[in-house]
Amino acid sequence: MGPGASKNKSKPQKQGFGNRPVAAAGGAAGGGVAAAVVHNRRKHATLVPPRNEKHDHTNTGKPLEDVRQHYTLHGKELGRGQFGVTCLCTQNSTGLQYACKSISKRKLASKADKEDMRREIQIMQHLSGQSNIVEFKGAYEDKHAVHVVMELCAGGKLYDRIIANEHYSERAAASICRQIVKVYRDIVGSAYYVAPEVLRRSYGKEIDIWSAGVILYILLSGVLPFSAETEKGIFDAILQGHIDFESHPWPSISNSAKDLVCKMLIKEPKKRIKPAQVLGR
Repeated sequence: MGPGASKNKSKPQKQGFGNRPVAAAGGAAGGGVAAAVVHNRRKHATLVPPRNEKHDHTNTGKPLEDVRQHYTLHGKELGRGQFGVTCLCTQNSTGLQYACKSISKRKLASKADKEDMRREIQIMQHLSGQSNIVEFKGAYEDKHAVHVVMELCAGGKLYDRIIANEHYSERAAASICRQIVKVYRDIVGSAYYVAPEVLRRSYGKEIDIWSAGVILYILLSGVLPFSAETEKGIFDAILQGHIDFESHPWPSISNSAKDLVCKMLIKEPKKRIKPAQVLGR
């Protein structure tokens, strides 16, 4: 799920959980966990219109357009995910800095991949302006890639911030998890947070609870629940679904907290705990 600087040097830096800056470059096709952790306001975004038959050959349903006409893309990489790379960019007309997530068309090999990318853009467009949602600036497509420009936030990756503290108290972890579940959207693009049904290519809104459960596990323990040296190894661990509650500090964590993590990380989506139930804990 990450990545920023404030939008204007004279403005205060965006803050994340506990008044700490948190990175932003999230989304299923990008690389970070921050779509759910920034406060923002609605701006004049380049919206993705309903699909037009005239432009059905494009992924966005819009004519091809060079993002560089509007933004200068820099080489500084902010995040990387399964499909895309997020880099720093500057709006030509204002000089303000944003994050640009570039998804190579070669990665969009199947119809399902293209629909996932299109859905992500539509969700960002729809939710932009809501509290705790990263601001969507626009989507552009050229011959080689789809570029999604969004709000830039500083602070590094959420996982790095968590392990810097070793782990959080149950009270602090509950507060953060509650904020994430209230946002209720696909918050991350990193392989570590992918729900098993995503890997099976059949999924619904339950994937958000899985991702939030992974973050809750990390908050409480300071380690990832599913990890490996390779992306394939991570996916295999996710599909296997074994969760370690034996290692430190889990013996000192309450049974109710462990029960919540278990219910959020149930492999069968329909049996997974619902958002309202999480908030009621």
